[in-house]
Amino acid sequence: MLSRKIWDTLTNLLGAWDEDKAQFVAPRDGAYYFSFHGIGTKNSDFTLALMKNGEYQVTAYGGPPKYEWASNSALLVLKAGDKVYLELQDGSMYDHPGREAYTTFTGFLVFGWQ
Repeated sequence: MLSRKIWDTLTNLLGAWDEDKAQFVAPRDGAYYFSFHGIGTKNSDFTLALMKNGEYQVTAYGGPPKYEWASNSALLVLKAGDKVYLELQDGSMYDHPGREAYTTFTGFLVFGWQ
């Protein structure tokens, strides 16, 4: 998980986003869609992974020589209480001095069941 709070929450319907732990907690069983985008620091590689309960799902990679970006998405089947979050596995992310959002994370329920 990201080590320090560098994000702003724009939308958190039904409270599925745990802002303190920087993770999405599934409120019910179902199929959820996730997408994420990131920009690395200048002249550095980065690997950003979408994780589910501590297990790798998909990765996005950006490499030098400039501020490279990467993105990925996945449809995951989750049980209520499953946790999904981003993990920076290598490199560093660009942290804009004006707090503009360059790294994003989105998750929502596509189809739920009991």
